[in-house]
Amino acid sequence: MTNGALDKYRAVRADIEKKLQEARSLAQAAFTEALMEPFDKFPELESFSWTQYTPWFNDGDECVFSVHTDPEMIYINDQKLYDYDWNSDTRKYEPEWVSDAADMVGNILESFDESDLKWIYDDHVRVTIYRDGTAEVENYSHD
Repeated sequence: MTNGALDKYRAVRADIEKKLQEARSLAQAAFTEALMEPFDKFPELESFSWTQYTPWFNDGDECVFSVHTDPEMIYINDQKLYDYDWNSDTRKYEPEWVSDAADMVGNILESFDESDLKWIYDDHVRVTIYRDGTAEVENYSHD
C-alpha cells in the first residue's frame, strides 16, 4: 500500500534535511573565516569569548536560545569589555581598541543565524576563539 501524499512529504523532508546540512556546512566555513577578521584588524587581540544558551526560566515566557552579541557581554583577551566606575556612574573603555574589537565580534555573531551557532558550538556554553584559530567550548552556568 502506498500513500502518494506521504511519499511526497517524506521526499520534501529529506530535501529540507539535505539543504539544512548544506547550509550548516557553509555557515561553519563562513563563520570560521569571519572569526579571523578581528585578529587581522587588532594586533593586540589574543582571544575573544561570548556565551550562548537557553535560559532555564524566563518569568513565564518561553525560554529561547540566544547568542549574546552585545559588545558589553563579549570578553576580549579574557576580560570584560568595560570596568564600571561606581563613583562616577560611567563606563570606562580601556583601551579604545577593545571596544572596537568587541563591536566587530558582536557584528560578526549577529551576521549568522543563532540556530547555526547552536549547531556549531552547542547550548549552555562559553565559546573562546584564539588567535591561532582554535576554539575552546566550555560549559557555562547561567541564570
